[in-house]
Amino acid sequence: MVSIYKISLNEYIFSVTTIAVILTITCVYLVFKLVIQTQKLNKFRYRLKVKNEQAYENLQYELHRRRLSFDRNNITANYINSVFQTMEDGFVVFDESQNIILINPSAIKLLNADKGVFFKADSKLYGEKFQEMTRICQKVLETDTSISEIVKFDNDKFYRYTVSKIFDKYSDGKFMGLLVSVTDISETEQSDRLKKEFIENISHEFRTPMTLITGYIEMLRMWHDLEDDVRERAYDVIEFETTRLNSLVDELVTLSKVDGDFKPETSIFDVNKTLALLVESLREFEKKRNVQLNLIKHKDEILLSVSKNYFIQAVSNIIENAIKYTYKKDTIEIKISLEEDLCKIEIKDNGPGIDEGHLHRIYDRFYRLEKDRNSESGGSGLGLAISKDMITSMDGSLKVISEVNVGTTFIIEIPIFKGE
Repeated sequence: MVSIYKISLNEYIFSVTTIAVILTITCVYLVFKLVIQTQKLNKFRYRLKVKNEQAYENLQYELHRRRLSFDRNNITANYINSVFQTMEDGFVVFDESQNIILINPSAIKLLNADKGVFFKADSKLYGEKFQEMTRICQKVLETDTSISEIVKFDNDKFYRYTVSKIFDKYSDGKFMGLLVSVTDISETEQSDRLKKEFIENISHEFRTPMTLITGYIEMLRMWHDLEDDVRERAYDVIEFETTRLNSLVDELVTLSKVDGDFKPETSIFDVNKTLALLVESLREFEKKRNVQLNLIKHKDEILLSVSKNYFIQAVSNIIENAIKYTYKKDTIEIKISLEEDLCKIEIKDNGPGIDEGHLHRIYDRFYRLEKDRNSESGGSGLGLAISKDMITSMDGSLKVISEVNVGTTFIIEIPIFKGE
């Protein structure tokens, strides 16, 4: 009896356990299925089982339509987010209480802000660029008009702030907040300033010789009994200023070519031989200014593969500059050397030198030291600018070392030609 009872009890426990396991598995399956169906339904992808065929088709069509709309909205949102995150311009969105709800990485960088900008922190913590934005936002709220304003900062930075109100067109034009765009226009402003200066300078450079030429022509017409030396002086001035105008026009044409897409023809040539010929061509100018040119060649041949015309003109401009400003009876040294893969040309004079405060501007177009403007140098202030641009187009560099009352050294470095 005991044995039969134990068997029956074991069977009973086994049966109960089996039923419990089956019920647990069933419950888990039903819950899991419910979760999956809920997710599908949320994305309009669940196929409902409806007994009425027409109702079934209508419902499936509506679910399909909404699923497509859901997918399109997701894709659109992803595109908008990607564009918003990668735009170079900064964008900031404020709600109706002037709390920032959206700001892209460019705005954070331009405004020198950080993630704390989303909290109600003091705007002073984010610097003057951020404060300017909040000032313009307040102005828009007070005047009820959109505003686009350019602000200049101390470090020669120019920002354009554009602020406008946002309205909900689906809720009777309800005011939602402000949209701000921030653009760094420093390069554009700098370019406009340089263009303005260029026009002013070129007008001055043309006007001065034209005034002299016109004045002497009128004198020659009005006074027929001028003495010969006075008449010759007038002719000399007219000839000098006419030559100066022609040189200025030639320099402007060259400058436009260097600035543009013009690609000069390149050739392979030896620097030693080329500079020797250049120095010989300047002997007459050298004698006229009573200075001496001393060319120190490199012991070996140095080949370049660049525009030979550009090379000659760039070096010639610098040597001529040295001749103009070197004291009489002094020597100008032109040394050619090789440093690794670079041809190095040093043009050293013992002239008055350039003050450190002017060194950063010597490559600016039309820039000349004030003491040189009324001198006999006759320079337009374009020579060094042209040389700099030409050497840069050869993948080279132009540096200057100068000390007042000691002299100036220009250093040209251009990659050598290593062969095919």
